[in-house]
Amino acid sequence: MKNRILILSTFLLLGFLFSGISSFGQYNLSTFYDNQHDVNAARFFPSELDLGNHHVQAGFDYYFWVGNNTIDYGSIQDLNSNKTINRDQVNNMISKINSNFILGFGQDIQVLAIAYQYNTPKDDKHVVFTLSVDDKVAANLIISQNLANLIWQGNGPFAGQTLNLDPISININYTREYALGSTFTILGDEHEQEIRVGIRAKYIQGFGSMFMSNKNFNIYTDPQGKSVDVGFDYNINTSRTDNGFNLFNPSGYGGGVDFSISYYPTSSLTFAAGITNLNYITYNRDVITYTKAG
Repeated sequence: MKNRILILSTFLLLGFLFSGISSFGQYNLSTFYDNQHDVNAARFFPSELDLGNHHVQAGFDYYFWVGNNTIDYGSIQDLNSNKTINRDQVNNMISKINSNFILGFGQDIQVLAIAYQYNTPKDDKHVVFTLSVDDKVAANLIISQNLANLIWQGNGPFAGQTLNLDPISININYTREYALGSTFTILGDEHEQEIRVGIRAKYIQGFGSMFMSNKNFNIYTDPQGKSVDVGFDYNINTSRTDNGFNLFNPSGYGGGVDFSISYYPTSSLTFAAGITNLNYITYNRDVITYTKAG
């Protein structure tokens, strides 16, 4: 049985703040990397890659990320500024959950990145070729507003009701990407009315995965509190989540592409747009499916 995972995402990193850890509500490539044309920074916008007067560059990069779709950066700052969290603050956060609350987290390790720049002899246009290896771990937890209320208030307020707890999901994926890319100018001069395009083709190996497909959960509390009935129907597909996990023996394979385009009206102004991590991967080794209903 094959466990198919289709990953479609644009470049979006949400700021998050924990006690003792600083982070940012935006991702400014120039601030983090000193130069958005750097080989490390340009993996988010391949069209930005430009080595200037250099011809070769090598890089290594690591970052940890956390994001969510409900709690904004300002609310997290307010919570951190207070020594205690009161009931109204928690109720307010739960009320912001629409269909579900998604908490995503992971880490990216760019083990190696090499860029070589060729300058065309006729008009000195910069054409850059890249090779990179990137290990990625990504996970997300999805819960409903009803489940958040149940965790916070207990089942007492829902006595006599059947509470639908969907969706509930935990998904984890560990992959390694081998990417070949190129960045080149299609119109204009160097950073003056210039349009540059960047594209990266990726071969992806998967080393471990857990994916929940069917996720039906509900709970009924007797009006007198004498009994609680829980209904569930879940399907969990896994690959190499046991002792068979091996960083040099993949259990899945796939591919992907990153693409972006940059426009430079002047040397001091840039407009860029792109799609990254347009990936797919199929796990077909050591796949185990856990199914249970009750």
